[in-house]
Amino acid sequence: MVLEGKAVSEPNLQGTEAAFQAQIVVLAQSQGWRVHGERAAVNRRGKWSTPIIGDPGWPDLVLAKGGKLLFWELKMGKKRLEPEQVKWGWALDTAHDGLRAYLQEAGMKVEYRVVRPTDWEFIESTLKEVPHAG
Repeated sequence: MVLEGKAVSEPNLQGTEAAFQAQIVVLAQSQGWRVHGERAAVNRRGKWSTPIIGDPGWPDLVLAKGGKLLFWELKMGKKRLEPEQVKWGWALDTAHDGLRAYLQEAGMKVEYRVVRPTDWEFIESTLKEVPHAG
């Protein structure tokens, strides 16, 4: 799989978060994952924004396939989570902890994780993993 002339299996460690996200999306979709992500755009006033309803800090990507639901916050280098991203991470982690028995019984796995280009081996193996039948 090639993205802008670069093999997806070779993440650009010095690139932008948008390029990193695009690499993940290409790989995920090539493996049959449903993917949702949002991207900022320039508004009528010439300012960058990502229109939302609700609380800011939602993870960059939500991926679903075969009983897995992944919430991934993408970060480059040593960049840290913003306070609102920490709140969403905590909310998602604790929300699925309370439902763990139900989800396991239903054959579901929910995961919140911060991923970086240095995690590419994990990203690739997760997205290429063949899901187990319920």
